[in-house]
Amino acid sequence: MEQATFHITGGYLEIEKTIFAKELLRSQSFLKSIIKPQNLGQNGKPPLIVKSDSSMVTVEYNNVSDIKLADNYDTELRNAKMQFKGQLKGRLTLRISSYNAYHITLDLNSDDDKIKSN
Repeated sequence: MEQATFHITGGYLEIEKTIFAKELLRSQSFLKSIIKPQNLGQNGKPPLIVKSDSSMVTVEYNNVSDIKLADNYDTELRNAKMQFKGQLKGRLTLRISSYNAYHITLDLNSDDDKIKSN
């Protein structure tokens, strides 16, 4: 059976500014791997980082190269949401590919630890 692959293809994340800065400094940070991906290729475009006057930084994933995720992305994302309760929000569109490809949207905007998908 073919291994499924997971890619971010659109959406956004909102991260509290202090957490954003700390995560970019950590070497093994899941958030860093999806904010500043290393494997975009020669023509790849990284996500757009938008700083605002509020306490949040927005990372825009629309119109970027697909960002490959690890197989355990769901666990990593859930752990980040639990760790940074209320300070990590957004909606990510993922493409899941195996024999067929389909898209799902992950909603991180709830106040609990759950990530909703549709």
